[in-house]
Amino acid sequence: MDDIIKKISIKVFAFSIILSFLTGYFYFKKYDIKEYKTQIEKLLEDIYKKSYEKNFKGLLSEIKEIKGPESDETINSLLITEIKTGLLSKESPYTLIIEPAEFEKEIKALKENLKSRNIPDEKISEIIIKKTRKAIKVPDYKVELKWDWEDKSNGYIRLNFKISSINFIESSIVITNPKYERNYYQKKEFLKLFFYIFSLLSLIPLLIIIFIETKLYLIKKKLLKNIPQLKENLNSYASGGSFVAANNEIEKFLKYLPDNSDLISLKQELMVKTNNNPQEAEKMYRKYKLIEAKVNGRKDINLEELEELKKINEFIQIEGIAALIGRIEKVLKEKEVMEKSNKAKELIKEGRINEARNLIENIKTGYMANSENLIEFEGELTKIKNNIDKAKEESENIFNEAKKYLNNGEIKKAEELFNLAIQKNSNLDEAKKIVDEIKKSRNCDKYILSPNKSNIGKKIYIFKKKEITLFRADKKIPDIELNFPTVSRDSHLEIAIRMNKIIAQDQNSKNGTKISGEIIKNNEKREIEDGAIIDFNGAYQMMAHIYKGGIFNQNTVFVAKETISPDIINKKQEEEILSFILEGNDERIFIILLDKIPIKFCSLGIIYDTSSNIFIYNKDGICFIKFPESSQIEIIYPEKEIDYKGVRYNIKG
Repeated sequence: MDDIIKKISIKVFAFSIILSFLTGYFYFKKYDIKEYKTQIEKLLEDIYKKSYEKNFKGLLSEIKEIKGPESDETINSLLITEIKTGLLSKESPYTLIIEPAEFEKEIKALKENLKSRNIPDEKISEIIIKKTRKAIKVPDYKVELKWDWEDKSNGYIRLNFKISSINFIESSIVITNPKYERNYYQKKEFLKLFFYIFSLLSLIPLLIIIFIETKLYLIKKKLLKNIPQLKENLNSYASGGSFVAANNEIEKFLKYLPDNSDLISLKQELMVKTNNNPQEAEKMYRKYKLIEAKVNGRKDINLEELEELKKINEFIQIEGIAALIGRIEKVLKEKEVMEKSNKAKELIKEGRINEARNLIENIKTGYMANSENLIEFEGELTKIKNNIDKAKEESENIFNEAKKYLNNGEIKKAEELFNLAIQKNSNLDEAKKIVDEIKKSRNCDKYILSPNKSNIGKKIYIFKKKEITLFRADKKIPDIELNFPTVSRDSHLEIAIRMNKIIAQDQNSKNGTKISGEIIKNNEKREIEDGAIIDFNGAYQMMAHIYKGGIFNQNTVFVAKETISPDIINKKQEEEILSFILEGNDERIFIILLDKIPIKFCSLGIIYDTSSNIFIYNKDGICFIKFPESSQIEIIYPEKEIDYKGVRYNIKG
């Protein structure tokens, strides 16, 4: 605290001295004030002298203003008053004419009277002059007063006094502007006051500094006598781990005796003991004592505490810490074997077979394999390993059974078994992949099969629902977009499977839709038969195919029609609809897939062909392809690629 007060006092003392010097400098600095009273006396003396020399004396005209480069009332009022006072003195050879206000009123009244009598202006002037000469004396001389800046930065002006008639006399003198003169004397008083204040203020910190220095001398004298007692206190602090207190004691002495060799030596010894960080050393010592108490009390010690002890041992040397570290390491090794064994059992239950196996191998081959206590755990580890092998075998059997169900199209049963296999063995990546494909397929309501760039063929749209909308997209998104002017925006036609029939319903479209040559409008409904042509006012046509099984019409708008007997048609109508196909006259085919549809891979890409033994299925919300020559199915989902006999299709959702 004394140091702070001393520093502040020194700063205040220095600051006060500087301000005292500055105010004194400007206060005692001489400035040549040319007082206007003295200077006007000199000016008038010069005028009088010249007047006597030229025999000038008599009446002077009225002095009303002093002309200058700018308007200044102070110059006019003060200087004119001073000049008039000088001219009225007894020694002056001149007499000033001062016209009274009453006489001015009389002249004004006379002038108005003469004008009212229509007397010419020349005559009026002559009458007024005569009357004026009779009333007052005509001045003998005209007075001219002018001023201009001589030195504006110092406030000097030059005053010029001229008396003229036929001849003239003239004199000038430099005067300090009265404003500058007044400001100067005000500043002098201000500087004088502050000079004395700052001079007095500098004495206070000086006395404080003297007091602190005296006090410091007495403290140093006392501390020198107490150095032996300090050494005893330091040994007591260090033995109890109170390194911060020991350091504080030394610092108290060094604060006043920084050059004492005994104190410097004690400080160095403490820094060696505490690795130059008494605060951290004391924290570590306390942690060591806490851990030691836990070990002696047979409480659990964790790995973090062991690592903490090792750090303490590296930072500060404490007797007995190495033996304590050895005891803890032995306990932790045994504890870790138990924990890893139990963890391996839990992993088996969770189906994480590989992790469990790796954990057991870690126990047997890791750093704990050298533990003398590992033998008692060996039987337990062997038992766990057998359980791992058993769980793996069970999961593989379940996985193989699930694949059989999947390839037979029994999706739900297969999915349950795949999940059970993953539950028993989470490392079955193939099972995870199949389950992921099932999820992707189930989560998608619409599939778009697009031919690969290197292939030709139509784009196939597959819907897993019983109704679809067809219109020109504007604010809504249709299932089938028909971007033609004759097709209504956002609502034109809906096609749905109802009661084992294909029903088309107009959605209040503007132009309607032709179905097998008959137009429907105004929300009308019409059943669509197999082979029917759906015409959107000549802009776009589609051919309908209804798949119910057996022999079906395969005609399209591009292929010549085949004849079908009425018996076959009637048979189709009795059977359940499995899928409904709309083949557009562009590059698109649309399929409502309820159960299955036969397809064929050919040079034209994927086509609808009832004679094919390749089917696309929709089972339990999953779409997949069944190839006859393969025992496995191929699940359809977005981002998948189908490649069969060189025909490639990319699938999007």
